Amino acid sequence: MNSTPKAPPAPLCPIPREGLQGSAVIILHICLLFSTLLVGVGTVFFDPLAESMTVGLPEILTAAVMLFLVFHLWRVTRTAKGTVPLLIALGIFLTYYTDSLYPAAILCGLVFTVGEGSLLIAVQPKGQLAIIPVIPLLAYGITALLSMDPVTSLAVLLPWPAAWALAVGTRRCAESEDGPNRVGVICAAALALGLTAAALLAISVYRDLGTLEPAVLAEALEALREEMILEIHTQPLPEGLAPDAAEKWTEMLKYERVEATVNSAFNLLPAAFTVVVLIFIALCQTVQHGALRAFGLGECVTDRVKAFEMSLVSCVVFFVAYLISVLDRGAATTLGGTVALNIAIILMPGLALAGLLRMTRSLTKKGPRAMGCLFYLVISSFCLLFVAPYLLAAVEVIGHIYEAITSKLKLDSEDDNNPFGKD
Repeated sequence: MNSTPKAPPAPLCPIPREGLQGSAVIILHICLLFSTLLVGVGTVFFDPLAESMTVGLPEILTAAVMLFLVFHLWRVTRTAKGTVPLLIALGIFLTYYTDSLYPAAILCGLVFTVGEGSLLIAVQPKGQLAIIPVIPLLAYGITALLSMDPVTSLAVLLPWPAAWALAVGTRRCAESEDGPNRVGVICAAALALGLTAAALLAISVYRDLGTLEPAVLAEALEALREEMILEIHTQPLPEGLAPDAAEKWTEMLKYERVEATVNSAFNLLPAAFTVVVLIFIALCQTVQHGALRAFGLGECVTDRVKAFEMSLVSCVVFFVAYLISVLDRGAATTLGGTVALNIAIILMPGLALAGLLRMTRSLTKKGPRAMGCLFYLVISSFCLLFVAPYLLAAVEVIGHIYEAITSKLKLDSEDDNNPFGKD
């Protein structure tokens, strides 16, 4: 019988709960306390209305802690190539565009706490896990004492549910074939982070409005939307514009056009928030894998743990949602189109990354298949900034469907060639 044997399942290597050795556990606890404090202090003291960045003792201490944590990430998770330079680039971007050091501090604290906090949770013996909640509690006490704001200081709790979800998901992925894959772990940790952020936001809104009734929240959201429309609509013309440019500027700032743009942006906020959270968790997961290797547990980062694969269901859902959003010209304003567009935007980054990895694997093979992938890669490079994510997502969708069809045909062929019939 001429049949191609199935690939063996990815090997399993459970993460042992032996704990970190020597002073490593103490150093990591101290680093996690600092990183949790960065999240709380950054949230409490960040002022988005400040005209310029102040440089006082709080900012100097914040910068020193950030440098210490970034250095620790570089030394410990250097096997996670590109993570630290990307974190530094994002921190510089946030500092430049917000004119404050605190957003970068929040980002650094979140990445470190979720990434290396999940490592500590995953490897510590069960009897020592009860010590870990002391870190956010101590950070909360220090932040509340410094700011005298017990409500906003709850921000120190933000990264820890995601760290627990990432640790539990990675352990299950490494020890069981029935456990979640890498994408499933990312989704679980992202859900934990999103729900925690929503809960903290609800507490803050309740403090300011005194209620969480849907009618009151809808009224506040509508007031915010109207304020944004009026602020953009009333923007003055820049000086020195040519007549044609001034006419285009005036046309862009017409109330109807501004209103449509702001409404579309509000409708796509769920997708934007979800994509940011998913990408952030993927970055933290890279830190976690690098830390596992650095602490001598690299064998636990098996092919199953590190393989980034999207399911066939996600491919089909993306294809249908994207098709609906394309066919509906007002996709960002109608209910059905908005839902479809949000789903397509959420799935697109993961499918694009999976498609890129699929093409990379194909390019490492010899023969016409690699040459064909190279041809499509060259063609897509001309429109990299605009359409490459969609092209890569399409590669993953088509590849998944192709594999499903060929797998079905192989199974039917095996059954036909089996003299004893089907099982």
